[in-house]
Amino acid sequence: MIHLSTLLKHYKRRDIQEAMVLAAQDREVSVRFGDGGFGKRPDILSYPNDVLEFAKQGATSFHISEERWHNVLHIDTGMTKKELDAARKGWDLVIDIDCKLWNYSKLISHLTVQELKGHGIKSITAKFSGNKGFHIAVPFEAFPKEVHGESIHLLFPYGVRRIAGYLVEKLKPKLLDHITQHDTFANIANQLEMTEQDLYKTVCSSCKKARKRDTEKVEFHCLSCDNKEDGTLSEKFRVCGKCSKIMETLDVSSVVRCPYCKNMKFVEELDLSPLLQVDTVLISSRHLYRMPYSLHEKSELCSIPIDPEKILSFEKDMAKPEHVAVTIPFMQTGVIIPGEATRLILEAFDALPDNAVKEEKEAFAKKITTAANGTDEETLQQAIPAEFFPPCMKLGLQGLKDGKKRFMFMLVNFLLSVGYDYAAIDAILDEWNKKNPEPLRDVLLKGQVRYAQQTRKKVMPPNCDNQGYYKDMQICHPDGLCGRIKNPAQYAKRRTFLANLRKEESENGVKAMRPHLTEEQKEMRKKFREGKKEKSET
Repeated sequence: MIHLSTLLKHYKRRDIQEAMVLAAQDREVSVRFGDGGFGKRPDILSYPNDVLEFAKQGATSFHISEERWHNVLHIDTGMTKKELDAARKGWDLVIDIDCKLWNYSKLISHLTVQELKGHGIKSITAKFSGNKGFHIAVPFEAFPKEVHGESIHLLFPYGVRRIAGYLVEKLKPKLLDHITQHDTFANIANQLEMTEQDLYKTVCSSCKKARKRDTEKVEFHCLSCDNKEDGTLSEKFRVCGKCSKIMETLDVSSVVRCPYCKNMKFVEELDLSPLLQVDTVLISSRHLYRMPYSLHEKSELCSIPIDPEKILSFEKDMAKPEHVAVTIPFMQTGVIIPGEATRLILEAFDALPDNAVKEEKEAFAKKITTAANGTDEETLQQAIPAEFFPPCMKLGLQGLKDGKKRFMFMLVNFLLSVGYDYAAIDAILDEWNKKNPEPLRDVLLKGQVRYAQQTRKKVMPPNCDNQGYYKDMQICHPDGLCGRIKNPAQYAKRRTFLANLRKEESENGVKAMRPHLTEEQKEMRKKFREGKKEKSET
């Protein structure tokens, strides 16, 4: 345990106190008192002197939340998810990398930084965890205001889990490449106190879920009524649920199925999880991590911010309390470009694997169906023809290489908004998917339509100016009408109205009568024109 004199000497430094108070802004603080456990939750650090006062009381370390709160002292352990969502103002992305092998902790942290940079993010910060790993962070301000129509502050912890899981998949081939060039699996297994065979696992060839013997299912067959039922290997026999006769077990080797997708083919796959220790489990509501400049009870080292580009050259001796200098910020990077992490989170959501946990799929479906970026209660008598679709939809319907799941979500909501029934939408999705270089699984298309049908909610597609959609997907090629509308569904309805108007004029040989405007509508039109004029003058 850290000696009291060391604690007081460290925590009485004014520069460290100020850095810790800055890090604690809008975040929950929890103080650990050595073996005595943690103090009350929630707590805060308001003034630099608070740090020293806690140290005098025996505080050994300080921990803060990934989430940012409107009022920290108003949060409570018994709060519902709805109450927590209302109290939360945002969240930071903090990736916890903690590998048993020190060199691989540094390597994986370095690769994580490079991956984030590759997604166009500049406001990346890093710090030594204080023991065996690193914290790589991106501040909340770098993320878009919403994702798939859902306010970004509501996507905790789900959004963070998705990003962490996505990064793990992106890092796997880079880590494998490093091992094949600079190391051996036998050496890694030896350092981890494992056998080389332990670095491999049997997975389903379809969904990539690990094979678990105790959950494997076999098939029971009733010879009397031809009924078939799934069972487990532990069952010695089964009574038919239809005719109450003893059922026969089929050959296990031929009927062992994946419990998740029912696939019968399994393959051996390299398992990098003992090395790729990226924290995806502990990312939960009110999850805490060690505060910058806090000491670590076991190592007696300081959790110091470091240059993200110098992780590979970092050594633990640099984190000894007597060597600590407050020179590098953590999460306070100066100028943060709002929305610079948009690509990262959108691609993380697009990369949702087909074998994702059922609960995550359902949660995701619920979120995206709330993406109402406009209101239009108009009931269409018939579906708007494709010729009146906006350029973005026409281009997307030609097939996409990237962003297919995003476009599927947009397309379903667009078609519902312009009068298509579910059968027609199903057919359109099928035809569109055939044009994609790498088609989506049919179950995803059917599931999207089925969910929309079950909820019966008409949700507008994202507005034209919504970050991360049309422009980001490179399908925004506006024509003359696009500048006068805010949503693709409005474009289609406007085009239909103008076409019907021209048809009426042609058939009657006279200029058709425009709809009569109310005084309120006239006033709204006047304000719109005045605003447009002022904008053009500036």
